[in-house]
Amino acid sequence: VTAYPLEHPLECYGYRIEEHDKPGALNAQALKAAGVPPGPLFQELKAGKTIMLEDGRQINGADYLAAPVPGKAL
Repeated sequence: VTAYPLEHPLECYGYRIEEHDKPGALNAQALKAAGVPPGPLFQELKAGKTIMLEDGRQINGADYLAAPVPGKAL
């Protein structure tokens, strides 16, 4: 929430409410093609974390996320 003074004969303020940006969509098809099993690991990848698979490969979640979705503003 941000407050701004307004030009008005009386002292008054305008308010702006902004949501944080939301993470982009996770590319589940690409992850499945890379051998990542669906399940709890997808949640970690959606959070942008890096996971290690049983075969020793590291998968960076940021590589499988679409661009962030801008938050709404009122």
